Amino acid sequence: SYVAQCQFQLYVTGSEVVHFFSYNPSMKPFYVKVKRDEKFLSLLHEHLLEAEEAIKIKVEKHRS
Repeated sequence: SYVAQCQFQLYVTGSEVVHFFSYNPSMKPFYVKVKRDEKFLSLLHEHLLEAEEAIKIKVEKHRS
């Protein structure tokens, strides 16, 4: 979904808002202004930290 994509973009850039536009010739253009969702971003941050730890563990296993 575009919501997760936009929230990740806001997380990475630190921006307050992102303008999402999608175009398909067979459909009506779609535009939405998406603001930061701090609850979503907090969960995203937690999951990224967990993923980072899992990657570190796998890398260490391969190095030894």
